[in-house]
Amino acid sequence: MLVVGDAGSGSRREAGGRSRGAEALREAREARETARKRREIESRGERTVTTSDRSKAWAQTGIVGMREIGATAIDERVFALGSKVRVLDYGGNALTSIGAAEKVALLTEVSRIVLRDNALGSSGSMPWNALARASQSLTFLDLSGNPNLGASMTGFDSTIVFSSLRTLNLSRCGLTNACLVSFSFPTLRNACVAENALAEALPEFADSEHLEVLDASRNAITSIPPSFGAMHRKLHSLNLARNAVEAHGVPASFLADAEALVEFSLHDNPLSTAAFREIEGYESFDARRKTRASKALDAKVMLSKSVFDEGIDADRFERFT
Repeated sequence: MLVVGDAGSGSRREAGGRSRGAEALREAREARETARKRREIESRGERTVTTSDRSKAWAQTGIVGMREIGATAIDERVFALGSKVRVLDYGGNALTSIGAAEKVALLTEVSRIVLRDNALGSSGSMPWNALARASQSLTFLDLSGNPNLGASMTGFDSTIVFSSLRTLNLSRCGLTNACLVSFSFPTLRNACVAENALAEALPEFADSEHLEVLDASRNAITSIPPSFGAMHRKLHSLNLARNAVEAHGVPASFLADAEALVEFSLHDNPLSTAAFREIEGYESFDARRKTRASKALDAKVMLSKSVFDEGIDADRFERFT
């Protein structure tokens, strides 16, 4: 390799290449990066060792966080902790069951359960009664993304009551209308049953008189039960986007009876804008919607597009004819 000298500084450099000083800096940087990666690997190894007995942390915090670790079953130490467990999160794993009924019944103080994106129901049974009775503190239950779960929600001899549940997510669970018949949610506020196989009439949630938000989008629903508005006078948001609702599917009394309703999405349904505006009670609904938008503007709060959304597609009639 040709090496030339710099007469002014006495330094040497490779012709057409980097100076030796720059090369040394590069090597130093690479050494530091290698050392950093080695420390990270060693640190991960240490954490693996220290978390081999996770139950100590679970007992101290009451939080069992096991999201997306490839688990196929709930750790037996979770059930051993019993009433110490407040939050159970096994989302994004490969669970086919949550365990035997007698074990689930030990979780008497759990308030939040997240079991989304697993394979629950694929092994057949699901201990629904034990889950409902386990805790009077359970307020949040996310079972979304378990496509075989619906098969485990029929054929009960008695009603299964979740007496304290406020938020329920059953989206993408393979539900049919029969799946919710044997369940009762008297304290439910927020429910999501989107992306299922619900058809014909919207599930009533008859005893959920405190229901405020219901997302039943992306199903095959064609109608709203005539008594739905009267049963859910606190309902302020109903999402029926991407269903099969036509004008006759919205009962004459619904918009008038659902006196708190300010968000009603019927996007991607056959119902036309003109027909929607002719439904009895539309004027009351539209006035509530505009009043809420005005209050939000006056308060100078951040607004979502739903605040101004009438809930229907302007060209829906043309696209379905």
